[in-house]
Amino acid sequence: RADDLAARFDARNGTTAHADLRRARLGRAPLLDTLELTLRTRTLDDVASAAPSAPKATPLAPVTDPLAPESAPAAVRASSGHPSSDPAPSESLPALITRARALQELGHPDADACWARLRTLVAASDYVHPDDPEVGPLVRLRADLLADEASRADERDDHAVAVPLYEEAAGLYDDAGAAGDAAIARAFALLAAAEMG
Repeated sequence: RADDLAARFDARNGTTAHADLRRARLGRAPLLDTLELTLRTRTLDDVASAAPSAPKATPLAPVTDPLAPESAPAAVRASSGHPSSDPAPSESLPALITRARALQELGHPDADACWARLRTLVAASDYVHPDDPEVGPLVRLRADLLADEASRADERDDHAVAVPLYEEAAGLYDDAGAAGDAAIARAFALLAAAEMG
């Protein structure tokens, strides 16, 4: 059947190109080697060594990673090129709050550990919220914690619990002056309500 098809193409085009190409392919020795069909991971070192060398640039100041804990030793942060995202017990509270929000925004799975640590710290009777404009007021942190709790309930398909938590978080975000976060929390509440049926 394939020979007939190649012959018809050749007859139409007035050549023997298709039949010759088919004959050459079938005449080759079969490939007997094992083929690796998996994806190989590459490290940054592999990519850097494969890239052409760039012209010399003027040295810049080092860039600090917002996700790496400030209290972690430089060797730990630099090892393997991946920032440590585990909440360090000695990490400052503002740094932990900032890192939890950054990890959450990235959708990083280690955000859960940061929120759990913050939930424990905020629940303590001796908790004192830091007076840091980058961290924002306590009401915003409480809204973040409620939104995280609602998200975890939503992931468990417990939408009846998630909806009021998202709505309460939206109200707290409004109180904190974070209108964008409030809108997102309300949107998540609507999605969770739609999932309930």
